[in-house]
Amino acid sequence: MPGAVASPLSDPPLIVVAPTMTAFVGSGGAGPADTAVRIGGPADFETTFGPFADAGDLGMAVSLFLGNGGDGVWVVRAEDGSRGLRALDALPRIDLMALPGQTGLAAQAGALAYAEARGALLILDLPATVTGAASAQAWLNDAAALRHPNAMATFPHIQGAGAGQPTTNCGAVAGAMVRLERTRGLWKAASGIEAVLQGVTWLATQLTSAESAALALQGLNPLRRLPGGQVVIWGARTLASGTAQEEDWRYVPVRRMALFLERSLGESLTWTAVEANAEPLWAAVRQSVESFLAELWRAGAFQGATPRTGYYVRCDATTMTEADIEAGRLIVEVGTAPLKPAEFVILQISARATPPG
Repeated sequence: MPGAVASPLSDPPLIVVAPTMTAFVGSGGAGPADTAVRIGGPADFETTFGPFADAGDLGMAVSLFLGNGGDGVWVVRAEDGSRGLRALDALPRIDLMALPGQTGLAAQAGALAYAEARGALLILDLPATVTGAASAQAWLNDAAALRHPNAMATFPHIQGAGAGQPTTNCGAVAGAMVRLERTRGLWKAASGIEAVLQGVTWLATQLTSAESAALALQGLNPLRRLPGGQVVIWGARTLASGTAQEEDWRYVPVRRMALFLERSLGESLTWTAVEANAEPLWAAVRQSVESFLAELWRAGAFQGATPRTGYYVRCDATTMTEADIEAGRLIVEVGTAPLKPAEFVILQISARATPPG
C-alpha cells in the first residue's frame, strides 16, 4: 500500500546508545544555584560560575574532569544539598555522579540513594581527616551505608596545586573513566598504567603494596604514583566489595555495563507499549536485543568464544506469567558473561505492552 509504514514487528527499531552523562553537585564559586548547567569546556564554567581557582572543590573537580578527557558535564552549584540533587531531576538520565567537597556520611548516603534510583554510579571522596591506611579502614568500617554496588571511591587524596593541600579526587577519576571508556570500551576497567590522572603528580600519602591490596579487597581503590611521576588508578572495585553484595557487583566495569544495558534496553524498547503482548512482539524484541548484544560481543564486551556463550536473551512465555501478560507487562531476561568475573549476571528488563485482544 502506498505510504505504508513497516511494522516494528518485522523491522524492530535499533537500540540507541547515548554518550555517558556525568553530573557534579558541589559548592563553591558564584552563579546560578541549585540548577543543572551543562559545561562543555573551561570557558563555559568560568563564564557561568567564575574562575576555577575561586570555585573551591567544585572548580577543582570540573577542571580535573575536563583536563582528563571528560566533556559535557552537568554542574550544580548547590546551596542546599537536597535541592542540589533534585536539580538533576531535569536531566533525562545520569550515568556518573560525584559530590566534590561533600564528604559527610549523611550527604553521601542521600546522594547514593538518588544515584541508585537514577541508575548511576556515584564516585565518592573520603574526608580530609582520612590520612593513612588505618584511618581509611576505619572509614570503611563506619561507612556501611555506602557499601553499595553503585558507589566507588579512591584513596589517597591527590595533592592540590600550589599549597599542596589534599583535594577532591572525584573529578580526575571521572574524567579518566570517561576518557578510557571512549578508547577501550565501557567494559574495560579504568585501572592500571593507562588510567593516568592528568595534571596530578603527587599524593597526600603513600600506601605500601600490602596496604593497597588490603584496602582494594574492601572496595577502596588505591591511587599509585609510578616511578616516572604519573599518578594512576590502581583498582576498579565498587564499595560492595567485601560485603554480601559483592558476588555479582565486585567490579566497577561489570556494574557499569549492567546499568548501561538496563538503561539502553529500557529506553529503546518503549515502542513495545502499543503492540499486543504476544509471540510476534516477543520475537521482534528478541531480534532487536540479540542484534544489539551481538555488536557488543564482537567489540569484546563479553566473554565467550561464540555469541551463545557470551550472552542470551529470553522473551517468551517463560519470562512472563499470564498475570503479567494480562497486565501488559513485557519482561525480557538478558544474561551476559562479563569479562570479570565469568559468571552470568541476570537482568530483567520490563516494558509496557498492551494486552492481546
